[in-house]
Amino acid sequence: MQGTWSITGINYIYSDTTYRVTCTYPGRLIVDESKYSIMYNPYGTERESADTLSKMTDDEIKYAFKTIVFNSGSYEIIGQDFVTTADIAKVPGFEGGIQHYRIGTDNSKFSLTMYDETYPSGEKPEWFGNLEIQFLLNRN
Repeated sequence: MQGTWSITGINYIYSDTTYRVTCTYPGRLIVDESKYSIMYNPYGTERESADTLSKMTDDEIKYAFKTIVFNSGSYEIIGQDFVTTADIAKVPGFEGGIQHYRIGTDNSKFSLTMYDETYPSGEKPEWFGNLEIQFLLNRN
């Protein structure tokens, strides 16, 4: 798993349907011997530029926040799972949070499917048990 990976697609998997997102501008997953970093646009589209980069409006800041996801920290491989613990996160307060991803390979394709998330408080998000997020990856 070590290396740099492009996130080329994201599947939002519910029990009755799957929403497929092709990433216009691929996100990144970077993994070394003990650390990881992931960043991507959950919508897969090109992000719109602010009118004045050095003085963004509140609406532009809100849009920017909604169109980027990032976490980094440490990880373990446990069986067929990639288990991450964030030390920096997009959402303040998620530092120390844990995410569980199933490692998948299918016809020489690689994916990670996030199926569980635990907040530092021990609570689970409202989507837990109803949604899995599959990242389709290509090695760079």
